[in-house]
Amino acid sequence: MLGLKGVRIGTIRALDIANEEGSRVNMAMIGAIAQACPFLTPEAIEASIQRNLGHYPRFMEGNLKTFRRGYNEVVWSEPTVAAGEATMPFVRPEPVYGYATGPIGGTLPTPGNSVNKDLSASRQGYLPQFLRDKCIDCAQCELACPDFCFVWEEGTDKRGRPVMVLKGIDYQYCKGCLKCVEVCPTEALITVEETDGFTQEHGVAHFWKRNGVAVG
Repeated sequence: MLGLKGVRIGTIRALDIANEEGSRVNMAMIGAIAQACPFLTPEAIEASIQRNLGHYPRFMEGNLKTFRRGYNEVVWSEPTVAAGEATMPFVRPEPVYGYATGPIGGTLPTPGNSVNKDLSASRQGYLPQFLRDKCIDCAQCELACPDFCFVWEEGTDKRGRPVMVLKGIDYQYCKGCLKCVEVCPTEALITVEETDGFTQEHGVAHFWKRNGVAVG
């Protein structure tokens, strides 16, 4: 599948482990990385965790358990390359900007623009689900959201007057802080566990992605 020879691939259920132990994904990943790198000893890393979390004993046990499970629960596999399958050559990635291609003076043409940023990696296994039938379009979620996740369109109210109507959430920008769930007065936003395909099924794209509008 990957077209690679002599490669070992390790997989770890980092998100599940973190949720089960009440810790964070990165602690399970540190355990997996320690398993993959012989020069990293688990004892040294555990000592570092204890040293850094010594002032927060309530977090100590969960983080140590998550690290140990990440270290012990890595599943290793060695993909095989079929006889007629071309192998993928090693290619060193080159930077987009260099002395001949960089902007004049090293300036950034679109400073502060995060329209293409994907914040999904910041989520910790949970995200908000929008229930349209309970929504009163009060915009409390919009005020609480730090990342411009909510998608609005012009519509009409029961009297036919123009109003802005909440259509849903663009999960590309949602980091799962769940502040919107806390402020929603009608429980139109609820906390759910993130599963494969959920964001694709329930997400609503912002207009610039739906209409091909160039932003930058």
